[in-house]
Amino acid sequence: MQLAPEIVYPLYLAAASDSQESVTKRGEELLKRKASAVNLEDSNLMKKLFTLFNGTASPENIAAELKVAPAHSSLRVRLMGVFCRSIAAANAFPYTLQCIFGCIYGNGTTSRLKQLGMEFTVWVFKHAANDQLKLIGPVILSGILRSLDGSSTTEADSSSRDIKIFAYQAIGLLATRMPNLF
Repeated sequence: MQLAPEIVYPLYLAAASDSQESVTKRGEELLKRKASAVNLEDSNLMKKLFTLFNGTASPENIAAELKVAPAHSSLRVRLMGVFCRSIAAANAFPYTLQCIFGCIYGNGTTSRLKQLGMEFTVWVFKHAANDQLKLIGPVILSGILRSLDGSSTTEADSSSRDIKIFAYQAIGLLATRMPNLF
């Protein structure tokens, strides 16, 4: 019996992001062979992947055996690549908001995750439904502006430049879709 790709996809993604090379190779092989037909527009799959990314939202209300810790950074990087290809992910409020702020401001974030968080913000601003955008647009905009205000104008590394490029691109997209915010 073969399981549906949406069921095994999170497991294979996690394996492909493992620190042991043999596990990583097998995970990548299984992703290609068994999960290539995964439906990235499946909202239940996106909820599972966001839970992997963010962990459980309010751990105090959840039994210990059901709590999920946020994924390690290599799995988070891989998950961001998935989110940036899914319109369902762009419309998965409040997970989208938690993910973006986790990338940009979260504990243990990296410059790569900050960059991917801004890239995902552009994706969300481009593909989110208007009712979703009305909810998250102003909140994300204030976060982007805060991050731009706090950044140095002399940051020369390519990652900082890329983060700023995506930030300004996101602001431009939001201005096009929600001009009343400006």
